[in-house]
Amino acid sequence: MPPPDSASLPRILATARAGAVGEAWRLFRAAGLEGELADPATLAVKGRLLKAQAGALAEGAGRTALLAHSESLIRNFTENLMQYGLGRRIEYFDQPALRAIVRKAAANDYHFSSFVLGVVNSAAFQMSRADAVQTTDNSQVSDRPAKGSRR
Repeated sequence: MPPPDSASLPRILATARAGAVGEAWRLFRAAGLEGELADPATLAVKGRLLKAQAGALAEGAGRTALLAHSESLIRNFTENLMQYGLGRRIEYFDQPALRAIVRKAAANDYHFSSFVLGVVNSAAFQMSRADAVQTTDNSQVSDRPAKGSRR
C-alpha cells in the first residue's frame, strides 16, 4: 500500500463541494487516505465526505419519494390552501374546483401563484362572505379625554 498523500486533500474537498461526492471518494481512496487515523486534516475531510454522501443520499431519496407521490402531495396542498382561503372544511361539492385548480397549476408549471389565483378565482371563494365586524359605540366615551392626554 502506498504512503498516504495528504497533499491531495484540497483537491478532494473541491471535488466534494462541486457535488461529485463519488469522485471525491475515489480520489480519497486513491490517495491512500482511507485508513489514515492520525492526521486530523484527513479525518476532517473524511467526515465532510461522509456528511456530503449522507446528504446526497437523503436528498435523492426524498426527491424520489416526493416525485412518486407528487399527485397526492399537490392535491393535498391545494386542498389545505383552499380550506385556509375559505375558512371552512372542503366539502364534496368543492372537488371539481380543486381538480380545476390543480390542472391549471400543472399547466403553469406548479407556480405558487397559480394555486393562490386558482383559490381566489374559484366560485366558492368569490361567493363566501366574511363575518360581520362588531364595533363598539364610542359616542359615550368621546366626552372624556383619552388616557394619558391633556385637555
